[in-house]
Amino acid sequence: MPATIRTAVFLAALGLAALTPAPGRAADLGGDCCADLEERVATLEATTVRKGNRKVSLFISGRVNANALWWDDHAAALDADEPLDRASDLYFGNASSANETKVVLDGSGKVSSDLTAGFLMTLKHDFSGADSQIVRQGGPAVTTDTTYVFLKSARWGEYRLGNLPSASDDAYYVDFGSVGTVGGLYRSLMTGGFRLRAFGPDPGELTDVSYGHVLGELPDMNENRLMYISPSWNGFSYKSDIGTNTGSAALSWTGGMGSLRGAGAVGYQVSRAPDALSPGGGQSVQSASSATVALTDSTHDTLRILAMSASLLETKSGLFLTGEYSRAYADVPGRQDASNWFLRTGWTKDVTGMGATTLDAQYQRTDNKLTNNTSAHLWGIGIDQAIDSAASNIYLHYQHDSFDTSGVVTGAASASSPADSCLSDGPGSATNCTINAQSIDSLTAGMVINF
Repeated sequence: MPATIRTAVFLAALGLAALTPAPGRAADLGGDCCADLEERVATLEATTVRKGNRKVSLFISGRVNANALWWDDHAAALDADEPLDRASDLYFGNASSANETKVVLDGSGKVSSDLTAGFLMTLKHDFSGADSQIVRQGGPAVTTDTTYVFLKSARWGEYRLGNLPSASDDAYYVDFGSVGTVGGLYRSLMTGGFRLRAFGPDPGELTDVSYGHVLGELPDMNENRLMYISPSWNGFSYKSDIGTNTGSAALSWTGGMGSLRGAGAVGYQVSRAPDALSPGGGQSVQSASSATVALTDSTHDTLRILAMSASLLETKSGLFLTGEYSRAYADVPGRQDASNWFLRTGWTKDVTGMGATTLDAQYQRTDNKLTNNTSAHLWGIGIDQAIDSAASNIYLHYQHDSFDTSGVVTGAASASSPADSCLSDGPGSATNCTINAQSIDSLTAGMVINF
């Protein structure tokens, strides 16, 4: 064999030998390294939340909200039959029933390139919202809230089926300045469970009428519904739903020009369900006398509600303005419509480097929610500091709620209902009582962490 050929064969053999791993090293890679990797995988699996399958993704989010609430209802006399009654106190809780601690489970899976199936379930933890002069953080309680399944198409829109707010619900809450927990329409619920006091025949007696019965927006409760949500078109979106005894529709818009952003929504609902303003709900038992009745009765049992809201934000200056109006139509002869309107303005800007600082002032007025010729209002101011690095907000808010009407007679007993529905003491109290104008002040400080 020529020398050149022998040299080429030798070099080729040498190259193959260099590419072949030594037996000892191969054993090390297949042993120690892989064993360590398997151990780490086992540790990770042991500390991971498991799902039922890998076909549906699961996203967990929510918030934890806690605060301190100081209040004073300026009572000159207290309820002698309620030993725990106070005119002022300091409570610790988790904000209002509209901003409670909650966990949201959001799952979805792909049906096709355009169609997604999924679900949403909300678990809320509420040990506030029922506060009053004699009840402190009535709980804790963990309950389910909005729960539904959905089919969503980018082209055709989304269908939801389950227990959820009405389509018109969004028409109440368009607010660019509603960051964190300061302000917002739900502020009326912070003291919504506190009771109005009677001025006669027993001054200071706590009645069954709360500030929530006389003051606040006029939406419905969650119901079992089938809802459709259209795709967005030039900033417009349509939403409608139908339930066993309810139906609603809403149109919303969002857009802007330059540094000015705008949004608005209008919704209309028809309901025969037992909502807060319907038969079987809280409003139906709050008639003020034989001459004035609730918004609905057994003959006129359909409630109609119109809601609209709009908001403007100038992003360079941080100034914002929000307004809301809602009206519950009374088809009962002799009953006036209930109405609510709300105005909020303020400023939001990141001036600390931690996140947006928001200052706000708001005013709200509600007429005829309790009964004819009654009104209530609130005003408040607040500050909220966002901490973006921890997805948190620290807030402080002062609020003054007042019932503006005097001489309202409630709780008249009758042969069909001998128990007194006016006084919280129940049977054995006076057959009726008179509620005069009164107010309550509150100061709320707290922190919310989103996850």
